[in-house]
Amino acid sequence: MTHVELMTCLAEAGCAPLWQTFVLDRDYSCPALDYIQKDFAEDFGKILWEEGLTEWKTEANDCDNFSLRAMDEAQKAHVKSRDRQPGKGLAFGLFFYYPEWANGGAHCINFAIIKGADGTHHPVFFEPQRGSLFGLRNLTQKERKSCFGYVCC
Repeated sequence: MTHVELMTCLAEAGCAPLWQTFVLDRDYSCPALDYIQKDFAEDFGKILWEEGLTEWKTEANDCDNFSLRAMDEAQKAHVKSRDRQPGKGLAFGLFFYYPEWANGGAHCINFAIIKGADGTHHPVFFEPQRGSLFGLRNLTQKERKSCFGYVCC
């Protein structure tokens, strides 16, 4: 998938930020849905636990910090993967939006572009903070439209 296809996929899913987008590679590999919801989620949870970083702390260890760590760990796993396609980044990054539950506050989670069984690409969203929200999240159309930026590198 090219960087243009990645941005188009997000826009077609209702995620067209008015502010900032940073898509830093030219070509991307799409992670498997099973990998994100099982292996990656489990491995990332273990890493947070082992590093003593599971506790949310205002500004010091909040949503953007968890999301940055998740993006970093996903990128590390991609580089180390034997199945990695040469010359491609990973379609997994940061997603900034206004969730309906946050009373007007902003939130940062992760997104990935996956290839569905029908061959089409679509975004999925991963909440990296441990707790009841951890793992894949379904964002409403309103939440997707509230996106004010994303980063994929």
